[in-house]
Amino acid sequence: MQHSNSILFDIDRDATEFPPETSYRIRLHHEIVSSETWNTRRIYPSFQIPGPRTSNEYKTRFLLLQNTVDKLISGSHLDLFTAITFATIETEVQQYPYPAYLQDDFITTIEFLLPFVLCIAFIYSAGTITKEIVLEKQLRLKESMKMMGLDNWIHWLAWFLKSLIFLLIPIVLITILFTVGNLFQYSNIFTLFVFLLLWVLAGITWSFAISVIFTNARLGLIFGMVLWYVSYVPAGFFDVDDTPVPALFLLCLMPNCALTFGVSIFARFESKGVGVQWSSLWESPSVDGSFTLAYALIMLAVDAVFFFLFTWYIEGVFPGKYGIPKPFYFPFQPSYWCGMKPPAPTGGSVTPDNTMEMNRTGMTSNDHEEEPNLEKGISIKNMTKVYKSAVGKKMAVDDLSLNMYKGQITALLGHNGAGKTTTMSILTGLFPPTRGTASVNGHDIITDIEGVRSSLGLCPQHNVLFDRLTVKEHLDFFIQLKGGSGKAAAKEVSR
Repeated sequence: MQHSNSILFDIDRDATEFPPETSYRIRLHHEIVSSETWNTRRIYPSFQIPGPRTSNEYKTRFLLLQNTVDKLISGSHLDLFTAITFATIETEVQQYPYPAYLQDDFITTIEFLLPFVLCIAFIYSAGTITKEIVLEKQLRLKESMKMMGLDNWIHWLAWFLKSLIFLLIPIVLITILFTVGNLFQYSNIFTLFVFLLLWVLAGITWSFAISVIFTNARLGLIFGMVLWYVSYVPAGFFDVDDTPVPALFLLCLMPNCALTFGVSIFARFESKGVGVQWSSLWESPSVDGSFTLAYALIMLAVDAVFFFLFTWYIEGVFPGKYGIPKPFYFPFQPSYWCGMKPPAPTGGSVTPDNTMEMNRTGMTSNDHEEEPNLEKGISIKNMTKVYKSAVGKKMAVDDLSLNMYKGQITALLGHNGAGKTTTMSILTGLFPPTRGTASVNGHDIITDIEGVRSSLGLCPQHNVLFDRLTVKEHLDFFIQLKGGSGKAAAKEVSR
């Protein structure tokens, strides 16, 4: 037997008549009623599209059953004549008149389609930003520029401005097309632009945060694109009206989730024929929800700041294969913000070791006569470097102590693999020592590598040239990086 509809009365099984107050439930067939069409938890539909509301109760057997049962229960408490008269009364339903309106069913699709399209459209940019930053680190170009005096904040600012200018063009075009093309015909154009701009800013810093995790450019590209798309997926399982606001805030830590929720608010305001205005930033498009576009804008700004701070901290503590790691508490060190005190000139050495012997196990030191009247330029103390590989450990520098004095020329001699390049790389901050330390003009290579690089020059063995720059552009770049003016750079280049 096929089950159609059910009526459940909340009365005693043994009752012979309906009590004065009777409650009952109507259960319609599951093909008639579904969670997608009967949203009994909401006062108004999520999309308040202009036009008369035609609820499902008026299209199904629900009202017929309700009216029949109500008459039956009411008639059981009346005398016979009144009950017969009551039963003959007809019930009619007529929809309330509605003025002329413009029907736009496409706006309901925008809520779900537009975030996906924007996410896919910018997925290559997100992966490329990550890849280029990782590649610069992988080729040691970043550390080479730092050796020549480039401040770390300038490096990140340059990448930020480059990415922003590159992405600002499509954002402006998208904003114009969406408003002029009547996709968001009621919303203020500047609210849409600010929303997309903050999303781009959060996306750029998101790519920065991904880049500090990887040391291989190819992996950075792949995971940059994958994680960008993955950050969009969770938003599809949550609705801005049904999800608690704190949970939405947590989801908005992923820029593409904030994008999805923001577009949903834009679409729902558009469906009401009013659009998003500056005056409605703090208003929810539905009485059933509390999440507003202002919340989405704030969270996108928070994302941009959060991922920038994440990038700054992780890069400092875990710089990767190249660079000197800072202690985990470095943000709380006064020396990080105020700089180290200028070192006092020193002469002599606390150790008699200041010559080197190059052997097959690594660079070591032997006793040598001290130079007490000369000022030290470089002082190496018990420096050791051990490389780890799949075949085991290799000692490159073995407990080296050495003083190099100002006004003298010091040469490192030895066969290939003796540790000369490793020693120079450690002194310039390319690698951290396994043990020991060194100082250059009084600046420690562990705690004050920026001070070391301020008075350092290096001719590296590896390629530090940029593939996309010409010879002239390289000369101009490096001259200005070392503090030369634009005119001086042009003069040197023209020689």
